[in-house]
Amino acid sequence: MTSPIGQFVAVCALTVAASPASAGLRSPVPVSVYIGGAQQIANASGSLGTASNSADRKPYIGCTIIARPGSATSAICEASDANGQTLSCTTTKPDYVALAKSLREDSYLTFERLWGASDECLAMGVQNKSWLDNKTPWPAFSEGRTSGAGR
Repeated sequence: MTSPIGQFVAVCALTVAASPASAGLRSPVPVSVYIGGAQQIANASGSLGTASNSADRKPYIGCTIIARPGSATSAICEASDANGQTLSCTTTKPDYVALAKSLREDSYLTFERLWGASDECLAMGVQNKSWLDNKTPWPAFSEGRTSGAGR
């Protein structure tokens, strides 16, 4: 009898063997926004590249860094999913600001806040991995567009 781990490894090996050859794994990770009830954790996550490449222009995710003389550097992270559900959070926590600064065009971002209360970020994570969807150059999506607006 094979262990569950052995079965899992075998299934993974067969899946990889049956997959077509490519220059490397690419995996789109759409933006998702979850908002619970009042005083519950709300979170957003997704790949910046996947959001940028979306044909419907609704999804977005990312952070803005703000530095002012005499004030702590802050980060404001925002996301919108394909249904138009939005979430944002702000932070001056140095570790979170550093994570926001590490974002690249093909990063995965996740953040949490308490819904119905302060907009302070409770948790944040960034992944910079080779398999995340890359941002497609703008001209590939330029049909019907005359400027970079909406991009």
